[in-house]
Amino acid sequence: VPDCSGSHDDCSIRDLVADVTPCLGDGTFYVVLDFVHEHVSNTGFSVQGNGINYGLFGYDELPISIGPLIGNGTTPYEFVVRDLNMFDCKSAIGIGAVDCEINGDCQITDLIAAPGSCHSDGTFNLWVNFDFENVTNLYFDVYFNGQYVNYLPLSSLPVVIPHLESNGEPTQELKICINDTPGCCATYTFDDPGCMEPLVSWPGDTDFNGQTNHYDLLNIGLAYNTSGPVRAIQGIEWLALDAPDWEQYFHSGHNFKHADCDGNGLVDKIDIQAIEVNFGATHGDTQPMVFLGGNENDPPFYVDLPENTNLSTGSQVFAPIILGSADLPVKDLYGIAFTLVFDPDIIVPESIEMQYDPSWLGVADVNLLTFDKTHADQGRVDVALARSDQNDVSGFGHIMAFIGIIDNIAGKEEMKVEIEGVRAINGDQSLIPLHRPVEVIDLSVATNEPQNGVFALYPNPVKDVLTLIHPNGIMVDKVAVYDTNGRLIREASLQGNSLDVRLLVSGVYTLKIKTREGLYVERFIKF
Repeated sequence: VPDCSGSHDDCSIRDLVADVTPCLGDGTFYVVLDFVHEHVSNTGFSVQGNGINYGLFGYDELPISIGPLIGNGTTPYEFVVRDLNMFDCKSAIGIGAVDCEINGDCQITDLIAAPGSCHSDGTFNLWVNFDFENVTNLYFDVYFNGQYVNYLPLSSLPVVIPHLESNGEPTQELKICINDTPGCCATYTFDDPGCMEPLVSWPGDTDFNGQTNHYDLLNIGLAYNTSGPVRAIQGIEWLALDAPDWEQYFHSGHNFKHADCDGNGLVDKIDIQAIEVNFGATHGDTQPMVFLGGNENDPPFYVDLPENTNLSTGSQVFAPIILGSADLPVKDLYGIAFTLVFDPDIIVPESIEMQYDPSWLGVADVNLLTFDKTHADQGRVDVALARSDQNDVSGFGHIMAFIGIIDNIAGKEEMKVEIEGVRAINGDQSLIPLHRPVEVIDLSVATNEPQNGVFALYPNPVKDVLTLIHPNGIMVDKVAVYDTNGRLIREASLQGNSLDVRLLVSGVYTLKIKTREGLYVERFIKF
């Protein structure tokens, strides 16, 4: 906060004194500055001279020491002291040239460098320090892997050199030379910090964070219909495959080539298969996903559960997923990925379905990509939706629906479906904050009696042919058989209501029954 207590006319820096210390053995010296000050700001002052900024200081630090400086006998030194808030409040002094009788050879010793963390653009900062003696110039030159970078004042040591880019070799080389002093140089080598975009791609890991999951759909949507160099080895097998960089980059700094999961040179819907096949696979050090929270002033995102009076064992749960409201619409959305959490003891995991039409975010298979994966034993569904036309949209209301069958609510007090791990982005990959209220259904007034017209299966246990009978004569259109791990074993369209199970191994199975009147779920035993 600026100190406005005094005017520029009141501020005074005067009686500036510069005392030169005796020369050191390396041909350098220091200058001690002191002065009288009145009505100055509370932010401090700067010291500059000879084109060098010697730093910022507080008035309570006086006297201050400047250096080491080069006593070459030819450079006249000057120092300007200026208040940080009152530009005209200043004082200057010169000390002329200082001759430290530099007779030996110029030397740079004890050069050391340490790379910092990687930046998103693949560069890194480098901390550098060294000792020197018998130098005759105030500056040093920086070379990195044979390329000139910059020149800096010796008084700035130790110094951080920003945004260096590796040449991809295992060893990187730093070279320091005293300015205009041929032969007065030193080199330092260090291991490549590994910040460059790798020349490989892992099919399915589109954001190159070391793991494949539903969030990877977002990058496929962002890069959709983009083309680039074809990989030498195409396919979606989980391997580190050599992949030349494309011209385009995501805002995260990663290359578009990672979205071309099958390596055919085009980002399209087929690339989603790599996410499905390699879901959960990892490589190297995995990077945590970044999420952004929200509050009541942000657009709501929640599962709109049905009334509790409509729930009973065997009944269908149809729950729209709502994103945004009329008062708080979502602006400029391109894609969203999240996880739905439900109780697998209440809702049959094998019955879970996602319905993506209608959706204000887009039309599935037209300008909207979708992905979902149910983890039956965990009661979780990973979901992602992303546009494919490089256009953000704004809106509110229904974006999809969660569908399932009630299994057993006996002894259960409540039911809810929560949303976790939300990552909503616009076209430039900026995160959008969302508020996530949770609807809870009171099951104390619901009934555990099966809904009218549930299918009967016989014989059960069954050996050869399973017959499905509905008391109202409803005919079966299609069935899907799942094992106890939630894996789809078989799908079939039935002629009549009989299912041949002779090829199934012995065990317990879940049967998802699709009819024109709705969806039903039953269980049977194969022996």
